[in-house]
Amino acid sequence: MGRADFLRLGDWNTVCFQCGFKAKASDLVRNWQGYYVHPKHNEPRQTQDFVRGVPDNQTAPWVQPAPAAIYTYTNVSLGQGDGINKFFKLGCGLYAVTVTQVEVAGTPTGAYTTNGKGGITLTTSPAKYTIVSASGTETMA
Repeated sequence: MGRADFLRLGDWNTVCFQCGFKAKASDLVRNWQGYYVHPKHNEPRQTQDFVRGVPDNQTAPWVQPAPAAIYTYTNVSLGQGDGINKFFKLGCGLYAVTVTQVEVAGTPTGAYTTNGKGGITLTTSPAKYTIVSASGTETMA
């Protein structure tokens, strides 16, 4: 027989969550974690559980976008003709390039197409060892 083995009307036997001993339900108290324990095992909640941090807002009060970088190319050598290749590139190829002039062997030519990113395709392949150069602007945005 244990110490909780007796009749108390409207009460029942249960076990303390902390120590595991049998007790009457009316003798136990509910702790802050929701478990029923003997009153001698009940401990208050740690006060540091209620501490809240101070928000640290690090956003700037106002910002503005950086201006777009514009690179100007004037008579930049794109390479030498090999008699086969018709494609040349002005700029890095990532940003919009406006090609204003293409020269083959120092003579301006109008026989080319561009792809908007600095790719230049000549309609005829330049002769071997002739210099191909171009002018234009590249906008990095």
